[in-house]
Amino acid sequence: MAAGSWLENVTVVGEGTWQADRGGAIEMFGGTVTNCVIRDGKATAKDRQAGGNLYVNADTALVVDCEISGGEGKNHGGSVCLLNGTIRACTITGGVSYNDGEKYGANIYMQNGLVDSCTVSGGDGYEGGEIYMTGGMVTNCTVLANGVTRGSGGG
Repeated sequence: MAAGSWLENVTVVGEGTWQADRGGAIEMFGGTVTNCVIRDGKATAKDRQAGGNLYVNADTALVVDCEISGGEGKNHGGSVCLLNGTIRACTITGGVSYNDGEKYGANIYMQNGLVDSCTVSGGDGYEGGEIYMTGGMVTNCTVLANGVTRGSGGG
């Protein structure tokens, strides 16, 4: 998605046999996604392997009132890789980040941006079972720590 684009009231399902390197269901460099279901994306190809369901990298990108579930990312963000942008009032569940090397943020890997008024739960990863942050801000969220397979930071 590019700046100015709009996606509303749709279900986006990642293809189980096709594997992206970023954003297995949606890759955003701007635009708005609202009131959508985004699920079962995979970012497991050989390159970046980030954001199984959603890869967001633009300060103008906005994701609001969405259900994001079941994403799989080898390295960063099983469900969401947020490099820049805003995710608001979403439910993010069931992300998996599983590579034997780096694997951060089973549900959300975050470098910058804002996650606001979201519920995050059920992630399975190594570092940061639900959210792994190197920057940005998380406000008014419910984070239900499911634990990590090994490593640290269940929540």
